[in-house]
Amino acid sequence: MRTGPTLGVCPRCTAQAARNALLRQQLTRLQEEVIQLRAQLQTLQAQLSQTSATSHKPPPVSKACYWRVRAVSFV
Repeated sequence: MRTGPTLGVCPRCTAQAARNALLRQQLTRLQEEVIQLRAQLQTLQAQLSQTSATSHKPPPVSKACYWRVRAVSFV
């Protein structure tokens, strides 16, 4: 005996909802990654803009240069 139309869930709607949920997760992850990469970019740009006058660290010296300077100072 039928009591009325049965309301089933559309398979396409279910699949679309699952895809939408996955896309929302990916979007959130990518937005977080963009925020992280922007912060990293700011840090690297700040390091790049530093000179020996604005940096608290002296410029790097290679070992070859170090030994050349020591050899000259002993002559």
